[in-house]
Amino acid sequence: MPDAPVMVRHTHLETFIVATLMAMKMPRAPAEITAGLMVRTDLRGVDSHGIGMLPRYVEWWREGYLVLDAGKCLGHYPALALAARRLARARRAQGLRPRRDGGHSLGRVLGVAPLVR
Repeated sequence: MPDAPVMVRHTHLETFIVATLMAMKMPRAPAEITAGLMVRTDLRGVDSHGIGMLPRYVEWWREGYLVLDAGKCLGHYPALALAARRLARARRAQGLRPRRDGGHSLGRVLGVAPLVR
């Protein structure tokens, strides 16, 4: 018989992910952004790029493949900054509008579509 699903509030899950990433030496600000995006990605139904990646990140960190100290972070944080800069540039350009669907993985993970108005 399969185990019953475990229900966890998204805020508690986000707090747990922040604590995990910080234990892996990621600075607080990138950890908070990363955790928020991971949870939001799952809430949007994109399970492949959400919280399910956390065990793999921990495994890679333990094995030394992932180094998060000295201000390093996962790709979520810089990707969000890049997306914000690109959206601002697109809004300033004459007759150019960013795509609402956000493309493939970057748009899906970051949830860029809600930023476009």
